Amino acid sequence: MPQPPKPKAHSSDNKALLKAAKAVASQTLNDAQKEIHHLKGKDVEGFSNCEVSCDGTWQKRGPSSLNDCVAVLSIDAGKCFDVEVLSKVCQDLPKT
Repeated sequence: MPQPPKPKAHSSDNKALLKAAKAVASQTLNDAQKEIHHLKGKDVEGFSNCEVSCDGTWQKRGPSSLNDCVAVLSIDAGKCFDVEVLSKVCQDLPKT
């Protein structure tokens, strides 16, 4: 049976996928914000009053979980405004 690939064998592929995923996520979130500004209008400071719902999940129940995820969703448009992935493990992530 062959040995599993070394972690660095796919690091360039992972970096490219991460960069593409971040670009798509950023564009999608910006489009959702523009849609809310169009639906609700903006005040003089550029803010819109809109209702949101925040929800999160974790890898394991309780304080022993190492990974969590939180999302902010628009009630008016049904779109995702923001997603944040949280981790107690410090990793040296590739710079994009």
